[in-house]
Amino acid sequence: MNSLASKLLVAVPQLSDENFRHAVVLMLEHTAQGGLGLVLNQPSEMPLDDLWRRLANRPSKAKGVLHRGGPVEGAVVALHTRPEWGNSQVVDGLFLTHQKSELEQVFDLGTTPLRVYSGCAGWGPGQLERELAEGSWFVCDLDLESFFDEPELMWRDVVERIGRRIVLNEADYRRIPPSPELN
Repeated sequence: MNSLASKLLVAVPQLSDENFRHAVVLMLEHTAQGGLGLVLNQPSEMPLDDLWRRLANRPSKAKGVLHRGGPVEGAVVALHTRPEWGNSQVVDGLFLTHQKSELEQVFDLGTTPLRVYSGCAGWGPGQLERELAEGSWFVCDLDLESFFDEPELMWRDVVERIGRRIVLNEADYRRIPPSPELN
């Protein structure tokens, strides 16, 4: 079994589960015992300052909103670019924080790229493999350069990137005309 940890799962357009419609999931763990990930592109309406007031009883400098990390209840976690406050590294340059003391540091910065999630996506043993075999997910690498872009556009952007990769890998790209009308 090849682990999908640090990869993106991208819901195919036909996926009918409302929890994962047009979802982009960052896999944090994937073993024979199952998988754990975060849905990256489901922002909520709750400002991060409101969240931090609830958690720490004080204001925060963090900008943005809380994201729904998936249908399974879970702790608040943050993805960011500051290694000194990361509890683990997801990929080069992207860190996950879940401990309150480190979250406090990240929330107080106010300027670092930051995404905060509550909840997660989980799969039991063999479940994700079955979904992959059924064709429910595309798999691709995380592009850190566009990670902190608009979450509402993430699914479309990643699907376009996958499409370009497939076309360029499957076709002789030197023979693709610069304009379709020349075809």
